[in-house]
Amino acid sequence: MRLRFLQNDDFPVAFAGSYTLTTVDRMQVQKGGSVTIPCLYEDRYKTNVKYWCKLSRGQCHFKIRNDSPLRRRKVSIIDDPAHRVFTAVMENLTNEDSSFYQCGVETSKFTEDNVFLYLSVTDGTPELTVDKQEVTAVEGGTVTVQCRYSDSRSPKKWCKIGGSCVARNSGTLDKRFVQIADDKKQKIMRVTLEGLEMNDTAWYWCGTEFLQVPVHIRVTQKTKTTKASISKESTRRYGNTESWVLPVLLMILGVLVLLTVVVVSWKVWSRHSEYIVQTSAEGMETDIL
Repeated sequence: MRLRFLQNDDFPVAFAGSYTLTTVDRMQVQKGGSVTIPCLYEDRYKTNVKYWCKLSRGQCHFKIRNDSPLRRRKVSIIDDPAHRVFTAVMENLTNEDSSFYQCGVETSKFTEDNVFLYLSVTDGTPELTVDKQEVTAVEGGTVTVQCRYSDSRSPKKWCKIGGSCVARNSGTLDKRFVQIADDKKQKIMRVTLEGLEMNDTAWYWCGTEFLQVPVHIRVTQKTKTTKASISKESTRRYGNTESWVLPVLLMILGVLVLLTVVVVSWKVWSRHSEYIVQTSAEGMETDIL
């Protein structure tokens, strides 16, 4: 078990959380916006009931479970046992939604594991944002995530939720090369992951120790292009080359033969005509004599 200390403007609290569940600690979202919050769990909890609720003075309110209607008011949850994560999606957020929240797993009829986070809804621009919470990349390719921040003093990190972090200009995260370019003038941290593999599909976060934004990177399989498929595509688009080349060659050869016959016939006819004219002339001379 672990003890996590969380604080808001009204009161400090200390909650017990479990290492078997993992999420971010604190988020900030603009009023009217939406957010997706992941809760990662261990493999042994794949078939257990998961839930999400709002906390008020230590009590769980507006609980939504994955074994009942998956949507309640403006909150919905989705369980993905294959990747051992369930996500809570909150929409059309208001200032009243600023609160502590809890995601948990029922381990038995009377016991559970849970973890907590604090969500703050602000009227202005959040202190930390990303362009997209869901990013798709191709296997073997590269992906870049832009994290925009307002506090340039706090050290920035890129972490895998439940895993390790990269806080310098470059490093490795689960054997994957990660490059971080922090533009302090524009207040943008650009995180680039190279040589992605299918098992890099996961939830990550960028931010500081006090504020995070979760980002889901989904790696899709690279389409395989073979010579056979290229040949079939060429045949489909342009037809079979042998089927039209041979008739064309035969036609050209036929035309050449015909031209040859015409030329030879013309020459023979010309010589024959000259012979007839010459013979006629000699006959006329004989008659005169």
